[in-house]
Amino acid sequence: EKKSNPFGNISYYIRNNKIKNKYENQIYFYDAFIQSNLIFIKNAIRFPNYEFEIKLKWKDDRWIKIIKQIIEKEIGEYPKNLFITQEGNVWKKIQNSFLVCGYASTALLEASYLNTPVAQFVCGEILDKRFIRRNRIISHYKDFKLIKNEKDLSCLIKNKSKLFSKKLYKIQKKHFFSFVANIEKENLEKKYENL
Repeated sequence: EKKSNPFGNISYYIRNNKIKNKYENQIYFYDAFIQSNLIFIKNAIRFPNYEFEIKLKWKDDRWIKIIKQIIEKEIGEYPKNLFITQEGNVWKKIQNSFLVCGYASTALLEASYLNTPVAQFVCGEILDKRFIRRNRIISHYKDFKLIKNEKDLSCLIKNKSKLFSKKLYKIQKKHFFSFVANIEKENLEKKYENL
């Protein structure tokens, strides 16, 4: 009998009090979270001269603990060039980056607005047809560079000088104003001009 991956089984999270809300298992893609972090962390190891930062959306220590468990169990050693943060000015972080990666995050659209290349992780449950109705970016796949595996991200990093795409930026900026709610375009542009 195949031993189940402790990260890929929702009961692992419930048993270890990782999930505070019983409905989270219907909302979050746990395998995608694990796989995307592994892809990112393995690339941090592959490219030690670059700084890699995992910027968490919420200030919640349990996600840091899970990421550290993933590193411990799957990689064994914490890369020196990897930083996990919960705070800080996200726009300054974007401006200091040559690539921003994530999944269905407004930070990707904000990065596009600031002309920073972006890529979406599409792995784990996101690729599973059973979850197609929960995949929030499926209709926008062509509008982003996609990361399905470790090699995809490695290629983007190796070819960073070719990441700029005027056509993609135009589409992504349109998405930015469509999906980032309760923001007036004029005020937002002034905010970015002051950075």
